[in-house]
Amino acid sequence: MTRSMPATGVPTPQQCAAAARRLTGRVRRTPVLELPAGDLCPCPVTLKLETLQHTGSFKARGALNAVLTAPPGTTSITAASGGNHGAAVAWAARQVGLPADVFVPAFVPPAKAALIKQYGATLHLVEGFYADALSASRAHAQQHGACHVDAYDDPDVVAGQSTLGGELAEQIAPGRPVLLSCGGGGLFAGVSLALRGRNPVVAVEPATAPTLHRALTAGHPVDVEVAGIAMDSLGARSAGAIAVHVAQQLHAATLLVPDEAIEHAQHHLWAVMRLAVEAGGATALAARSHQYMAGPKPRGRTLRRQRLGPTTTGPSLTLNHSHKPILCDTSSRQARVASPASGSPSACGTGVGAASATGSTSSRSVRTARRRGESVIRLAT
Repeated sequence: MTRSMPATGVPTPQQCAAAARRLTGRVRRTPVLELPAGDLCPCPVTLKLETLQHTGSFKARGALNAVLTAPPGTTSITAASGGNHGAAVAWAARQVGLPADVFVPAFVPPAKAALIKQYGATLHLVEGFYADALSASRAHAQQHGACHVDAYDDPDVVAGQSTLGGELAEQIAPGRPVLLSCGGGGLFAGVSLALRGRNPVVAVEPATAPTLHRALTAGHPVDVEVAGIAMDSLGARSAGAIAVHVAQQLHAATLLVPDEAIEHAQHHLWAVMRLAVEAGGATALAARSHQYMAGPKPRGRTLRRQRLGPTTTGPSLTLNHSHKPILCDTSSRQARVASPASGSPSACGTGVGAASATGSTSSRSVRTARRRGESVIRLAT
């Protein structure tokens, strides 16, 4: 069953406002955690704790909004997922009394597969990757007349995710940069629309799954080979058209982080805050644990040190631990990784590298900023 979409696929402000009204009392307004400089990373930071959301992730927002706006006469729901969206769709379908079929790659973590079944959905394991599960879900929708709920490239899903941004608008000050882990881009698009003109939003992707980064380079969504520890949650083969359109309109930047930094961010969240998050949820933190960072400005303008905005953390899953400090690449909108110095064993028994990093730039404004003692990152197109 085909869902209606605006011409660009991007939800309108009216759709986002309607989603906020529709989801009030149905999804949880999650808290933020304010941390002073030095507590979690070198500068003050705020965490938006979507771990406390229904099903353990922000996905419940978009899934429920999409199910509640399904075409009249819908008798069943289908979706493809790496795990989180599938659990959210299963939960949302149960809220309205509809059966759901969820298609996932065969490598889906057992805990996520169990959660999908716990919410009453029929689970289908598909050989291959998320794209293969997506093809299977669409085929099922055509064959059985089910309503397919896309994980990120659906205006009703994006409108649902925008409610997270609406909450942030009431929880953080204007102008503070917001860093989000990004896979297909549904959360990035929704939060960017909600905070447009108020807070800059930066998409942080694993270097092993740079879908939005590659799409912005190409000017349109492109297929990318995906791998790495966050593949089950941020492993979309291509960015959604909605996310790409929003990023282009807002001249948004992306940052790429390596698996080692993501692993360290997971370990650091547990060691310091006793927050257990999956790799996808720790990706945004990985971009700035050891470097000051500001919101993006187009065409390579200098970014000076600011108080960091929030990141969303994901469901509680296995933690890993190793570390390399992050450097910013001045020739493309991505992060690089520096070789770590040898360090003392961490609490979990793994050697941890030095937490310092420096960048190399040549512009006069950067040299001036450094003389003033400001940490600088440049993002160039």
